Amino acid sequence: APALALREGLAGLMRHAPQCRADAPPLGVHQSRVAIRRMRSVLKMFFPAVMPHMPPGALGGFDARLKAMATALGPARDLDVFLGGMALRLQSALPDDKRLRPLMAAARRARLDAYKPLPALLTGTEFRATIWMGFGLIEALEAVPPQDDLAGFAAQVLARRHRRLKRAGAMIEQLPPAELHALRLDAKRLRYAAELLVPLWPSHHARRYLRRLMALQEALGLANDAEVARGLVRGLRITGWTLGVAEGFALAGAAGSRDMALEAWAGWREAKRFWQDG
Repeated sequence: APALALREGLAGLMRHAPQCRADAPPLGVHQSRVAIRRMRSVLKMFFPAVMPHMPPGALGGFDARLKAMATALGPARDLDVFLGGMALRLQSALPDDKRLRPLMAAARRARLDAYKPLPALLTGTEFRATIWMGFGLIEALEAVPPQDDLAGFAAQVLARRHRRLKRAGAMIEQLPPAELHALRLDAKRLRYAAELLVPLWPSHHARRYLRRLMALQEALGLANDAEVARGLVRGLRITGWTLGVAEGFALAGAAGSRDMALEAWAGWREAKRFWQDG
């Protein structure tokens, strides 16, 4: 399972990395980040089981390279989300207001700046070394003896991540934005694990659990996008009326997204834990 998941992740990264350019659609950066996150999730999930069979530092070194790559892609992704989300909604709400032009122009300039280093980063020596390191890791993983009880191991992983998410969101109504963001990351880690391991329990309970978990992650993601947009607007060096309107619009979006997250949280809490209930 881990070798196959890493192989798919590397294939996705190599497929989408060439599209991480300012003159290309946002999908390249988005899908590259998804591939990186999935690979990092697999590494963390199987680390305790496979570490004794791996070369020293192999897992940690590869993970560190993936983390650095994701960090480099982050600003471009944030600006893509802003320009394709809140900025469009704001323009739709005030279609003829010329005072929004400085905001849009500043955001587009910032996006170009964020994209400038990416082509070199994703074609250079370090990128190629990371890809080859990943394939070396896959080869080592394929030589690891299979789990004696894969279903039992998978159930432990899912139960642990489920408990972590449930505990982190116990007071979801009162969580500040930073903790709501951390909750979203916990939901994402659980989702990646569930998507990888759900074939061990092919049932309607499993499909329902995954659907509700995805809805929760999506709602938390919208809330986070609104908060990121608010911080991004502050960094664009706009002032006066434009800054106030943009921040207010972002705050309103965050409040609405939080309500959606509360509803999705209740739905996820009601879903049966398929690794226990079948």
